[in-house]
Amino acid sequence: MKIDVEKKLIEALGSSDQTPNPHILDAAKEEMKKKKTSTRQSSAYKLAIAGCVIIALSLAIVLPIVFANDGNVPDTQMEIQTIEYPSMQKYFDETGVLLVAFSEAPHSMIEEERPNYNRESCNVIKQGDTILFVQETYLYGSDEITLNVVVEDTEDVKREYFSEYNDCDKIYIVSKEHKFYYRFNKEKETGYAFTEYHGYTIYFKTQSETEQELFEHFINFIGLQKN
Repeated sequence: MKIDVEKKLIEALGSSDQTPNPHILDAAKEEMKKKKTSTRQSSAYKLAIAGCVIIALSLAIVLPIVFANDGNVPDTQMEIQTIEYPSMQKYFDETGVLLVAFSEAPHSMIEEERPNYNRESCNVIKQGDTILFVQETYLYGSDEITLNVVVEDTEDVKREYFSEYNDCDKIYIVSKEHKFYYRFNKEKETGYAFTEYHGYTIYFKTQSETEQELFEHFINFIGLQKN
């Protein structure tokens, strides 16, 4: 049986006024060194095992996602970029989108007393190399209009950026072929609407005093389109 030298040393010190045998002191020191070394080795071993388990679990989660995306980082982890653009119409012309933006409205199609659509800003929203949607804002008299044309028409994009349009449960029919789903908040004087045109989902948000003014923007937009 292994003698616990350290215990004997403590007992010896407690029961005697004499200095312990030097051999006992040396043996006790050596025993304590071994214990400390053993404890450190045990802790390091446990930490190493824990680290390996964490790495293995991380790889088990990440690798299937990466392989599912052909080795690429999933789009949801890519940075969203907002890029200023000269105009929505310029983007349409450069990319072959068969739509006409509000800023292209000729004065002749609008009643004389009504103003033109004056462009305030245009932004292209990207995620990685993918264009999600193009957004342009206008002033039309006292009305403020935001027009969004969705390029990457996915459920993720709709949920992330256009969930406020989910309650557009009213329908305004411009013609037999064209209709808008909309809602109008009279207290906030805010209108939301969307339509499908040439395979694109188009979202409108307006600040206008009346619901009828919202309809006027629908009519003007459809009237601009060439097809």
